[in-house]
Amino acid sequence: MPRRSKPKETKRDWRWWANMVLNGAVVLSMVLGTIFVFAGMPTRSTQQLPTVELPTLVPTLVPPTLPPPAPPATPTPKASADYQFAVAGDSRDGDVVYSKLLQHVASDGSAFLIHTGDLVPSATKDEWSKFRDL
Repeated sequence: MPRRSKPKETKRDWRWWANMVLNGAVVLSMVLGTIFVFAGMPTRSTQQLPTVELPTLVPTLVPPTLPPPAPPATPTPKASADYQFAVAGDSRDGDVVYSKLLQHVASDGSAFLIHTGDLVPSATKDEWSKFRDL
C-alpha cells in the first residue's frame, strides 16, 4: 500500500483551542501552587498592622420587678388525666374505609382523631367535599 507523501492536515476548531487554554491554566495553577506551598506565600508588606484596643463594657445588673400574680377569677375545673385518642393515616382508598375508621374511633371511646395524611385519592373538589362531609 502506498504511503502519503504529505500528512493529512487536521482542522482545529474553537473547542480544541479552548481545551488547550484550560489545560494550560490548570498546569500553571498547579505549578504556582507547588511553588507557593514550598516557598511560602509572598507577602505584600512587612509592616505590622496597627492594633486597636476595644473598651471593656461592664454590664449593670438591674433586678427585674414583676407585679404580684393575680389570683384566678374562677377556679379551673380539675381535668381528667386519662383520655384516649386515635391516630390514622392513608384513608385514600375510598369513603368506605374512612367511614369504618370513624365508626371505630367513635365506638372505641377516643376523644379525638389525628389523621396523618393521604386523605383523598387524587385531590379533586368532589373528593374533598365528600371527605369533609364525612
